Amino acid sequence: MPLSSAIAKCFARPWFVFAFVFAWKIALFVTTFQPVPANDAYFYDGPVVNLLNGGGYFNPSLALALPISSTEIFCAYPPAYQAVLWGWMSVFGTSEVAAMLLHLALFGAYLLVLLEIFRRLKTPAIWINVAGLFLFVITFHDRPDSLAQLFGVSAVLAWVCARETRSGMLGSGRDWLATGLVVLTLCTSLQLGGVYLCWIWLLNLLGLAMRKEPIRVAPLMATVLIPVALVALVKFGYPRLWVGFQEHAQQTPSVAGWRWPRLDDCLKVLRTGPGLCGVITLVGWLGLRLFRDGSAKLQLRAPGKSLRPATLLEVCGSTTSALVALGGAAAVAGIALAALVFLTPNFALSIGYIQPLVVGSFVAACGGQWATRGQQRLWISIFVVLAAGGAVRAVGMSTWGVACAADVSHGQAIQQVRASLDRTPPGAMVAVSAAFLYEAARHKDLRAIHSDWLAPGRHTEHLINLVIKHRPAKLILTEFDYYRHYEAPVRQLQTLNQQVEVKISDAARIPVPDASRRLQKVVQHISWSPVIVELTWH
Repeated sequence: MPLSSAIAKCFARPWFVFAFVFAWKIALFVTTFQPVPANDAYFYDGPVVNLLNGGGYFNPSLALALPISSTEIFCAYPPAYQAVLWGWMSVFGTSEVAAMLLHLALFGAYLLVLLEIFRRLKTPAIWINVAGLFLFVITFHDRPDSLAQLFGVSAVLAWVCARETRSGMLGSGRDWLATGLVVLTLCTSLQLGGVYLCWIWLLNLLGLAMRKEPIRVAPLMATVLIPVALVALVKFGYPRLWVGFQEHAQQTPSVAGWRWPRLDDCLKVLRTGPGLCGVITLVGWLGLRLFRDGSAKLQLRAPGKSLRPATLLEVCGSTTSALVALGGAAAVAGIALAALVFLTPNFALSIGYIQPLVVGSFVAACGGQWATRGQQRLWISIFVVLAAGGAVRAVGMSTWGVACAADVSHGQAIQQVRASLDRTPPGAMVAVSAAFLYEAARHKDLRAIHSDWLAPGRHTEHLINLVIKHRPAKLILTEFDYYRHYEAPVRQLQTLNQQVEVKISDAARIPVPDASRRLQKVVQHISWSPVIVELTWH
C-alpha cells in the first residue's frame, strides 16, 4: 500500500492522532520519565506530600516566603486539585513518579472529553486529526492546570450536549452540569476558571445573537453567584484562610504587572498558539472573501430590504461548531493578551489545551462549507506546518531528552539526590528544585526549601545575597534551575574563598539545552541529572 494511502487511511479514523499522541506520552513516561516536573509542581503538591508523610496540610518548603501556607494550612490556592491529589497519592504514594502519573491520567481523560466534543459536533475525521496534531504542543503536566483544563473542556462538552436537549427556560440538567464544572474549574485554578467562565458566557451570548437561542438564565447566573458565595464564605467565615490566600496573591510570581509586550514573550505565545494564528488568518481571509463576493449564495435579505452581503458571523455563526470556535478563539486571545501585558508569559502555556478544540471546531464550521477541495488541502498543509512548528519541544523531548535519560536516568538521579541528602548534617538548610523535593520531603531532619522561594515572590534582593543570608548547606538543582537562576550566583560564591568553599557536582556528560541561552528558549527541562552544589561556610 502506498505511503500516502496508508496515511489517508489512518486519518480516516477520528481517534488516530489522539491515540498516537497518548501512546507517545506513555512511551516517553515509561522510558525517560518525562516531562520532568517543573518549578511550580511542588508548590502545589507539597502540602499533600507533607500530610501523607505524617505532617500537616501545609508546604514547609515555602517557609521563607509564605508563613501561613508553610506552617499552618495551605491556602495559597483553591483546594480542588489537592483533594484529587490526596486521593491519588493515598494509593500510589508521594513520589514524583506518582504525581507525574496522575497528570498523565488527567491528560488521557482530557483527550476522551475532547473526542466526545468533536463527535457531538459531527466533526469530520480529517479535521479531528488535524486538530489533534496540536496536542504535541502540550508538553508540561505538573500544575493544577491539568485538572482545571479537564473540568473546563468538560463544561464545554456539557454545554454542547445541552444544545441537543432543550428543556425549559431554567435550562436542562446539562446546563447545570456545565455550571458545576465551571465552578470546579474555578476551585482548581482561578485563572483558567475565569477563562472557561468567559467561554461559557460567550457561547450563550453567541447562541442568542446568532441563533436566537434563549439563554438559560439560572444556570448561567449561577456560574458567577456560586463562586462569589464561596469567596464570601472563605473571607468572612474563615478569615485566616483568606489572609493566607492574600499572602500569596500579593506576591505571586504568576502576576508580572502591567507592561508592554516583549519580543521573547510574543515568540512564546506564537510558539504555544500557532493554530490560533492560523485560525485568525483564515478568519481574515473568509471575511475578505465575503466582503468581495456578491453572489446570491453569500447574501442575505433583511426584512423589507434588498439583498445585502452576509457577514462572517451570520454565515458561520449558526452552527454549534462555529459558536465553540468563535467563543474559544476569543478565550484563547484573552489568555494570550493577558500573558503578554499582565500575567507571566508562562500563563500562555494554557493555550495548548484549548487550541485543538478551537482549530477543530473552526475548520469543521468553515472548511467544508466555504473551502474547495484544493483549498481544504491547503488548509490541512497550513495547519500541519503550524503544528510542526509548535511541536519543537516535543521533538526535543523525544530525541535529546531520550539521550539525556540514557546519560543519567531518573533512577540514577534520585539515587544521587538521596545519597547527598543522607550525607547532609541534621538541621541544615538545603535549597532543592521542585523535581527533587518529593524525595527531600522524606528527610525530616533537614530544612528542604524550594529553590524558587528563598524569599517572597516580589523580593528585590539578588539571589547571591539570599544564598549568603540563609547559608544553605547544599543546592540540589535540576539542570534547568541551575542554568536559569543559579549558575551566576554560584560563580560569584566561588570568588568568596574566605567566606565559603564551593564544590559543584554534575554527573551529566551529554550537554543539556538548558546550558545554552538560545536553546533553552526552545527546548528546556528535559534532563533529570542533578547539579549538586555543596557549600561549606566559614
